[in-house]
Amino acid sequence: MDEYMCPKISDFGLAKLLQPEQTRTSTGIGRTKGNVDWSVPEEEAILDELVYHYFENGELSKLIGDEEIHRRQLERVIKVGLWCIQDEPSLRPSMKKVLLMLEGTVDILIPPNPSSFLNTI
Repeated sequence: MDEYMCPKISDFGLAKLLQPEQTRTSTGIGRTKGNVDWSVPEEEAILDELVYHYFENGELSKLIGDEEIHRRQLERVIKVGLWCIQDEPSLRPSMKKVLLMLEGTVDILIPPNPSSFLNTI
């Protein structure tokens, strides 16, 4: 995200076209846990876990404070975001499917907890 909260694409996957000795880029699971702030209670320290907790408990309003926002749109964006950060890459939607989900063209299933895949290994 940039300073205006606009998402930026960080990897186009082109490194996968090269042999391992041709690049220093890793193409494995490399997602970092965002918002690690140990000055807050443990359950609020990691952003994706906090968002999933609020989503699961129907408390998304805690994420926006006093802002006026369309609840169904917020839920749609949160669900898409949770699908996009799944630890298991095969669960993440394609960009085309992301667009269709955001437009409301396709239904969005309830996403699993983003870190549940790594917890099963």
